[in-house]
Amino acid sequence: MYTKPTRSYITAMIAAGLALAASFQSGPASARKLLLAEPVHVVSFLPVYVANQKGFFKDEGIELTIQGMSAGAFVTAVITKQAFAFLGSVDHNAFAKVKGAELRAVSNLVARSAIYIMARTDLTPVKTDLATFMRGKTIGVATFGRTPNSVLRWLLSTLKLKPGKDVTLIETSSAGITAAVRSGRAQLGVSNEPIVSKGIKAGFWAGPIYNLAKEMGPVADTAVSVHADSIKNDPKLVKGLVRAVMRGLKYTQEHPDELLGIAKKEYPTMAEADLRAALDRSVADQVWSKSGFIPRAAWKTSHDVVRLPGLLKQDVSYDQVIDMRFVNEIQPTLK
Repeated sequence: MYTKPTRSYITAMIAAGLALAASFQSGPASARKLLLAEPVHVVSFLPVYVANQKGFFKDEGIELTIQGMSAGAFVTAVITKQAFAFLGSVDHNAFAKVKGAELRAVSNLVARSAIYIMARTDLTPVKTDLATFMRGKTIGVATFGRTPNSVLRWLLSTLKLKPGKDVTLIETSSAGITAAVRSGRAQLGVSNEPIVSKGIKAGFWAGPIYNLAKEMGPVADTAVSVHADSIKNDPKLVKGLVRAVMRGLKYTQEHPDELLGIAKKEYPTMAEADLRAALDRSVADQVWSKSGFIPRAAWKTSHDVVRLPGLLKQDVSYDQVIDMRFVNEIQPTLK
């Protein structure tokens, strides 16, 4: 049997319909879900974590998910457009370019190489030049293709030392590096924080004998890179991503007292002393970019890192792997 709707029911339905229409017409746009791939979850990437925790990505209408991907999967994910962006050294873009893929670094992140060469305590202090000291030594380092490995091979090339002939490399994990030095299988280790400070505290190696952050100068160590198609097809979204990262860099520089608390949320199981050591060294060595801009000289050094040892088989120019248009547009608005 049909029942005639009451006036109150009709009024309620009209009100609900108007509210629903209004939500589609004037409500906030849905956030864009973006996947940011990273090779490891390390303290040197902190400005991006700062931006995420402080809501800078949300301010740009971005719902960001940061996901760790081992080996070269983080680069492949962007090439195949399964991820929107990745954190990594710009030389990954160059290797991709040689293979026909178009990736661009759109914001700097880590502007200096936060990598250190450590020596066993019984071998320090170093009393000769670095080349003489390193000759004949066994060195623990990250696996081939990882940035610390590439940087070590570049340094050895500049010192006229050949892996396998003048020095022996043990290419392994972070734990493997410390184990090799501790056991005496290796005399030197190439590492970063907090592993550096942990080893000093444990007493099996001394402070860095070579600080690459200071010795190399500016490099394109870690940047935010996207597919070139994203710049062409969705520049507004890329610009929002870059703006959030740049705000994260700025906040990191201006609020050093907050960094430990932010880092604790990212690494809840890490000892506070280890986190503090990593942050203190990062601040002291000025590893984070201050502006998001990648200078041409920085790419020249990073290019040499992979070209001199023969890892990159052909030259790749700055403009083929780096696009600073968004950084240049945004920078005046952040001052």
